[in-house]
Amino acid sequence: MFTNENTTLGLAYFSKADRVLNYIFVHPSYRRQGMGRTLVRKSEQLCGTKLVPTEPISPLGQKFFQALQKGS
Repeated sequence: MFTNENTTLGLAYFSKADRVLNYIFVHPSYRRQGMGRTLVRKSEQLCGTKLVPTEPISPLGQKFFQALQKGS
């Protein structure tokens, strides 16, 4: 989780046992700065494996994960 003194900037919920990324959020004012990518990478490091996002995925989420796969 990323926070500042006023709000949550980003967070991710994942299941290590199921190897899934259940939820990822980045505050709209802090998007497109690498925070989402960092959250996914840190979550995967903690799990020791690649995580698969759970369905349903929003259109913006689909775009994010497509870009994440291209950048890997």
